[in-house]
Amino acid sequence: MKNKWLVIAIAIAVTASSVELQFVEEKNIYASDSILSEATESTTGQIRTNGITTTETELIRIESVTTELITTELITKELITTEPVTTEPVTTEPETTEAATKELITTEQITKESPTTEQITKESPTTKGLPTSAKSDKKTSNEQPTTANIPQEKETLPYVIVVPKKKIKMETRTTKKLRVKIKKSAGFKKKANIKYKSSNKKIATVSKKGIITAVSQGKCKIIITGAGKQKKTVKVSVKNPSMKKVIYLTFDDGPGSNVTPKILTVLKKYNAKASFFLVGTQANANMSIVKREKREGHTLAIHTYTHNYSSIYASDKAYIDDFNKVEKIIKGVTGKKPRYWRFPGGGNNHFITSDIQKSIIKKLHKRNYIELDWSAATNDATGVSYTAEQMINFGISSIESAVRSGRVPVVLMHDTNAKGSNPQVTEAILKYFTAKGYKFKGLDDYYGSDITFKK
Repeated sequence: MKNKWLVIAIAIAVTASSVELQFVEEKNIYASDSILSEATESTTGQIRTNGITTTETELIRIESVTTELITTELITKELITTEPVTTEPVTTEPETTEAATKELITTEQITKESPTTEQITKESPTTKGLPTSAKSDKKTSNEQPTTANIPQEKETLPYVIVVPKKKIKMETRTTKKLRVKIKKSAGFKKKANIKYKSSNKKIATVSKKGIITAVSQGKCKIIITGAGKQKKTVKVSVKNPSMKKVIYLTFDDGPGSNVTPKILTVLKKYNAKASFFLVGTQANANMSIVKREKREGHTLAIHTYTHNYSSIYASDKAYIDDFNKVEKIIKGVTGKKPRYWRFPGGGNNHFITSDIQKSIIKKLHKRNYIELDWSAATNDATGVSYTAEQMINFGISSIESAVRSGRVPVVLMHDTNAKGSNPQVTEAILKYFTAKGYKFKGLDDYYGSDITFKK
């Protein structure tokens, strides 16, 4: 019985300590000291050194105090979370209430039972019930100004690029000036630094002055850049002109000193253009005729320099070396590189191998050349001696056949001195198809792809 009451007294002391610590700002008295004082100063009982003696009246009083403290603990349960205190069993050797209390309430227990910073923070009043001004003050104190919150000043540009037209339609081999307006800032008197760039030079190129040249059919973009990382884009769409009712007469192996001038006269009579695939040795011998061809608006193209099959088709290098000599002659006359070439004897002649042909085509394509054999002919170089009338009929039939099959008529003829009847054949073909509404153009106005007889 005595042990039971001793345990109750100790529990009361521990609980009182917990409560007193929570409200240390309001009361600076430890519950354990208060209880101990009441126990030792009782008028109805006494405490002895070797044991505890108490009366029924004192026990009732202690129980009353205990009930009051337990009630207080329940009220403060939400504020204080204490760890359960394990009470060691009382040994048979009696101890004073004061000694037992001091042993149980150690520094470690007080530390454990004291509310932590996290608990105090959780239990402390929030901004939920505070006035709006208090919330605002708290928010302001927590927020730090960032670069994003600071208004940025607009960059002042010396000039602004304006492109009125965002899309441009062109035909192959035509040119057009790109319209760009420059709005200068006050006080800016220098020339605006504008740069132009094409996204695909194979479709269209653009000069430093903004002149667009349509190269081939397709779509690309012209990019305009200026001060302050300004970037404007213009879309360019290139289409080939219609090649319907167009015939391309081509003459190989010349110029012939007697035949070529006569053919040029006939072409001029019908306001027709043609193309001449030059042999270098013949061109050097008849340079005045070559210059006339250029002057009258005809196309100059590359055939070969020597026209010696066995030497030029010995290797791809041998062919390219021969080719370069003719290219140099034409550049000297026209001031620009030609666009077309034709294999002597056609691409499928008996002297060239498939590997050499492929290698030559690959190398010249890289230099932007187009190889053209033919889609129609007059049979003026078959090794058979045809009359002019026969060649005229065959030529007309061959051209009409190409048109019916959807091919562009590229007609093979020759203008060496050995082909004396060809001026007559040329005029007959011009007369016949002009009456039908056809036009005769040089290959400078050709917009098709290669025509190659492959091995």
